[in-house]
Amino acid sequence: NQFRGGVGFYARSDSLNEKNAILEKNNLEKDELDRKDYSAHLGGPLIQDKVHFFVSGELNDETRGTVRSAYVPTAGERVGDFSQSGECSPSVPIDPLTGQPFPGNVIPADRLSPGGLAMMKLHPDPNVTPTPGNGCQNWVASVPTDINWSQINARADWNVTDKSRVLLRYTTDDWENTAPNGGGATGLWGDDPYPAVDSSWTQPGYSMVAQLNQTFGSNII
Repeated sequence: NQFRGGVGFYARSDSLNEKNAILEKNNLEKDELDRKDYSAHLGGPLIQDKVHFFVSGELNDETRGTVRSAYVPTAGERVGDFSQSGECSPSVPIDPLTGQPFPGNVIPADRLSPGGLAMMKLHPDPNVTPTPGNGCQNWVASVPTDINWSQINARADWNVTDKSRVLLRYTTDDWENTAPNGGGATGLWGDDPYPAVDSSWTQPGYSMVAQLNQTFGSNII
């Protein structure tokens, strides 16, 4: 029969974090990790001894850097020129008409696929020197992922009589993990066919409960 409530705030900054070892080795910037969580709740009587309510809400705003590495096409490979590709290149192009490599490992300009050229634009540019002993990776970066989550709860309890009680509860929450998202070892969601291009992930959820408790005599409910 008293109003009770509160607010909360939690924050985490990456200012005291160590840099990821792969980023450190390649002299790249630290990966991000910034998290802010806001919450509030309130409960009390609508009618003394009869009807009570409780509401709560929470909002989480997070940016998480995920370190990724891959072999991405070089500037020449993007336009069909594999003449300077070393042993780290996945393969040389084969002419489907002859079954043999193109002369000089260069695809003629009139044989380039517009779709293939468009696909190449999805790849980031190389930013490190590849070495065979290092998995031939020529691109390393910490890709920031925005992860947003919110939840709202509302509940009402009605003491109809000493033997009859009604409960109503509603909960809604929402997850958003926008592209590029963290997958695999980070335990999030989505797919990642390209180094820094993938799907956005979102899922709203809803739950509602209605409950009636009725007491019969002294030993049945």
